[in-house]
Amino acid sequence: MISLEKVSAKQKEIFDNCMKVVAVKGADYNRKQQKKGDTLFNMRVTALAGLVRSPQAGILIRLQDKLQRLASLENPAETPATKDEAVKDTIQDAIVYLTYFQLFYEEERDEIQALGKTLNAEADEEKERTQGASDLGY
Repeated sequence: MISLEKVSAKQKEIFDNCMKVVAVKGADYNRKQQKKGDTLFNMRVTALAGLVRSPQAGILIRLQDKLQRLASLENPAETPATKDEAVKDTIQDAIVYLTYFQLFYEEERDEIQALGKTLNAEADEEKERTQGASDLGY
């Protein structure tokens, strides 16, 4: 049986390791952009190249690779062919990708909401102008 305490301890261990991986491996993917503050530039590349609609779609592709690996290794009796990446590493990578997905999703949602507010404000101004003009008989 797996207790809540065991789940909490494992989650903390996994999340702590995820943070370490992000800090160490991130710079290897996009050192220049990372120094400029764009830590996830490498996740934007597929969208910037026009291969997918958004960084989220690119992340889903990467995540699918991780899930496929886990599906093929779900039996602990089988030994992975790649010795330098344990199943736990693949799980942690998937968690990191899901975190990235949420960050990009929220960033895009916030941009859309801000754009919507701008468009609504412009529409309100236009409505006031046309209303004012009609009040003057134009």
